[in-house]
Order: sequence, then C-alpha cells, then structure tokens
Amino acid sequence: MKDIIKNNLENYGYTIVKNAFTEIETKNLISIFENPELKQFLTLDKNNCGFTTNDGKKDNLQNLLKSDSNMNKEIINHALSSFEKTKFFKENLSNFETNGWNGLRVNVPSQKFKNVCWHQDIQTPIENKMDIEDKKFYTFWIPFSSVNENNSIEIVNMPFTNKVFHNHYKINIPLPKIYRNSEIHKVKISLGDLVILNNSTFHRSTWNQSNFIRISADLRYTKNEKTSFDASFLLRMRIFKNKIKNLVKK
Repeated sequence: MKDIIKNNLENYGYTIVKNAFTEIETKNLISIFENPELKQFLTLDKNNCGFTTNDGKKDNLQNLLKSDSNMNKEIINHALSSFEKTKFFKENLSNFETNGWNGLRVNVPSQKFKNVCWHQDIQTPIENKMDIEDKKFYTFWIPFSSVNENNSIEIVNMPFTNKVFHNHYKINIPLPKIYRNSEIHKVKISLGDLVILNNSTFHRSTWNQSNFIRISADLRYTKNEKTSFDASFLLRMRIFKNKIKNLVKK
C-alpha cells in the first residue's frame, strides 16, 4: 500500500482513490448488471448517476438483492473478482486478502437505509464474535455509479483509534463527545473511484434525496496483521445483556 494511502488512513481514518478502476476495469465492474435477471428491474443511468426501476418493482428488487439471496452473493463475488484484477489492487494490495465479511448495499430514494446511523465497522465483529476482529481490516467502499451530496455517505475525519464505542449501525446514537466537533466529510466520487476506511472510523449513510438507487459493495481486506481493541464500558454492557437474553431464551 502506497505511503500516501497509509498516512491518510492513519491520520484521517479514510482515503479516496480516484480512478482506482481504469475505463476497461470499470466496464468489467458494472457488467454484472447486464445479467438478464437484474436488467428486468434495474437500468443504469447513461451518465452513471445511479440506477432506476419501476415503482411497482421496488419490492421485487429488494427481495432479489436481500443479503441471503443468490444474486446478492453473485454481485459481491463479481465485485471481489473485478477489484482483484485491477492494476490498483495488484500494485497496492497484493499481500492482502478478503476476510470474508463483505456486503451489498442498496440505497433506495426516500427510504431509510439500514446503515444510516453512525458506526465503526469493527463494532459488529466484536459484538457478534465473528472471529475476524483480532486482525486489522479495511473496508473498500465501491459504488457501482457516481455518488454526490444527494445520495452519499458521511465520514468523520479522525485518526486511527483502538477504542470501540457502543454506537450501532441500526441504533441512532450520537457520535461520542470526542468526535462531535470533528470535520465530517460527505463523499462525492465518480464511477471507478473508491473509498478506503479504517475499521475504527465513524461513518454513516445519509438519506437518498436523489432520483436514483445507489448500489455499492463493502469489500473488506486484511493483511492478517494482529491487533487489539478496547471496547467501551457501554459496548461491553450491551454484549453482556444480549448474552443474558440469549441464555434466557434457551
């Protein structure tokens, strides 16, 4: 990984990589949406602003792309394969591998997105004991279209930290006091660009106020570098309470 990328991640918590995909690599990335099953629901705008669908097909589309669907897995596998074939990946990430925790994000206009709340990516593996939390990983956020201020994500400008707070992507909890006055960056990128996030960086999705569906992939890679995190008291308490609840259910 180039020094400028490493320094940005360490000091700011994220970095934006312009033209991470060449024109040919970008065409390969979005070629998955030529799949006939997807084409009956989705159309990519000619200016790459996002996807459109008939209002009557939104429910069918969301069922088609739900997290446990075959199509969801097919798109993620295609994104992984396309990304790993890029010149950017080969030059910067040849010693990285996916940790297996990848996701497809579908952000529909005027609908609340499940990742809307402030969160750190490391919180979920710690709370759910996913066995990937002891190795530092990075999230590569790759939209399949351009992204602007109307259908974006927000990232807190913050240096890397080992502290993991109790914020949860499904629970609307304010940022910790230490970060409430920090600069917040609203991402604006073109198709072929990507965002890299530290696993401790606070970020959230915003309401989609555009006319387009935003579809993106969260790809997570690690160099198998051992790390440890300091879970906050409130996070440890929530984990303990959930453990008690699960024991009672049994």
